[in-house]
Amino acid sequence: MVFGKGTPELAAFYEAQYAIAPGAVECMNWMQASWQPFQDIYEWVMPDGFTVRIPVIQTCKQKIEVDEADHTTFQYQTDVICGTEEGISLAANITHSVDGYIAREIARKCPFDLLAIHDEFLAHPNNMNFVRTAYIDAMADTAEIPLLESILSQIRKEEVKVEKYDTSLSDKIRLSNYSIS
Repeated sequence: MVFGKGTPELAAFYEAQYAIAPGAVECMNWMQASWQPFQDIYEWVMPDGFTVRIPVIQTCKQKIEVDEADHTTFQYQTDVICGTEEGISLAANITHSVDGYIAREIARKCPFDLLAIHDEFLAHPNNMNFVRTAYIDAMADTAEIPLLESILSQIRKEEVKVEKYDTSLSDKIRLSNYSIS
């Protein structure tokens, strides 16, 4: 950990994080609180029908002894799907699934060749203004739906209600030149 465990610097980081972006911190906490102990696979369906399937993968190391080779030993390492009591990856996985959804929405809106690499979009320069507006539309459309509620309800297998901090976010996004400005 960058600041060390239990340090005043770490406490100050968390305090500043909450002061600057309380909604993002609260959202992250909701996602992390959805961790299900010892669940092997997390799965949810995005609004476009895409099924997200995230296995919980643990690296296992085992010492192997070969009797027939004069008891020679070696370490064997493999990744296995194996749930854990606690985990911190859920917030990142949910965020990445939304990034993927946005990329698919933009690709659907573009009547030309578009290359999307994570959150980078490449097209002929003549088409980039269309890509910019498609991105704004996709972000605004996403802000209008209860996406976090849907994902968390599917993960927890119970209805989850999340109150939005700002019900006019989609309007603000649509009025921007760039949705991240």
